[in-house]
Amino acid sequence: MEQCAYLIRVGAQCQIIFPFVMQILVVALTHEINMVFSKKDSLIARNIIMDYFENPILKIDSEILDNSYFSFQNNSESCVDNIKVFLKIENNKIIDAKYWGLGCAISIASTEILLQNILDKSILEAQKIIKNYNDLLEGIENLNSEEIIGDLIVFHNVYQQPNRIRCAKISSDSVTEIFKNKKIKK
Repeated sequence: MEQCAYLIRVGAQCQIIFPFVMQILVVALTHEINMVFSKKDSLIARNIIMDYFENPILKIDSEILDNSYFSFQNNSESCVDNIKVFLKIENNKIIDAKYWGLGCAISIASTEILLQNILDKSILEAQKIIKNYNDLLEGIENLNSEEIIGDLIVFHNVYQQPNRIRCAKISSDSVTEIFKNKKIKK
């Protein structure tokens, strides 16, 4: 990290004289940061979770009444979580995903991340993501888990807090139920 601080000081001084030097230093600094930080770092993971919680993209203010969406409402007995997931599926591909409701940071962030990850994926691809994510929540990290589940990796320690597992699984359970119900309906 001392190297990063040095690069920042030198970059600030050099930018006045050589603007392109700053661009080179930004690339070097980015490479240095990627080597040092991991989404599994507890501080980084907390920040990622809070960012998804505070800045949701797929969360909506009211229920979708459009019959072209499949939905499932799920709640937690041990937390404030009460979330309804809406998926629009055409030709076995998830073409839209939204959710509505209230929840703790874990449930909202995991719902947001999961739905972003499965959007524009086939049902089969989404099921693979959900399986790897649910395994992670049970303390089983499969080969290439981070590559498969993306930012959901930030929940890798949830299995150590059994009362939070339900919060983290609310969306994956909902999506799984939607897939089951879709097969029955069509």
